[in-house]
Amino acid sequence: MAVVKKNRKAYGYDYADLPSILLYVDETLHLEVRQHVIYDVAPHFPYGCVVTSIRQKDGEWSDWLAPIPVLVGDETEGGNQKRKNTLAQRYGSAETYARRYSLNTALGLSSTDNDAQTSGFQKRSVKFMTDEQKTQIDRILEDCKIPVGQENGFIGNVLQTRVAYGTLTEYQAQRFIDAYQQHNDKVKEAPSEQ
Repeated sequence: MAVVKKNRKAYGYDYADLPSILLYVDETLHLEVRQHVIYDVAPHFPYGCVVTSIRQKDGEWSDWLAPIPVLVGDETEGGNQKRKNTLAQRYGSAETYARRYSLNTALGLSSTDNDAQTSGFQKRSVKFMTDEQKTQIDRILEDCKIPVGQENGFIGNVLQTRVAYGTLTEYQAQRFIDAYQQHNDKVKEAPSEQ
């Protein structure tokens, strides 16, 4: 799991702020990120949900990943009874929080205040699928007659999670290939009806 150093303190806890997470994603994971708020997903989240899309540099954008609701607190956010926050201030804080957690969730990131865990910050990277795995997956998609543009949904259904074909990790790619081979083995073993 990738680990980002906590660099901020607020409301009695430490956390990694959004700019440091984005920097880590760009410089270490070599991914681009787009985030936006969608408002029509759930009526019980009137302030919307933040969704994250990712891609490898010059690759395809993923589908929306990790919807995190924007939950706006009351006027005395953080238990500070002396300072009243306006709705705009509370919304801004809530949206930034949702953006951080959507990004962390989409990429499986965690944060730490332990320097030993982040000492390899510039050296760490996620291992994306190999060329051989990509060739195998392309063959599977062709065999299954999956139309161009629907790869993410098909692979995600097999893996039981939202994924982006262009940013599959080596582990995800192998899980998909293994699942396809297991399915084929079961089909071959099943008695044929005549």
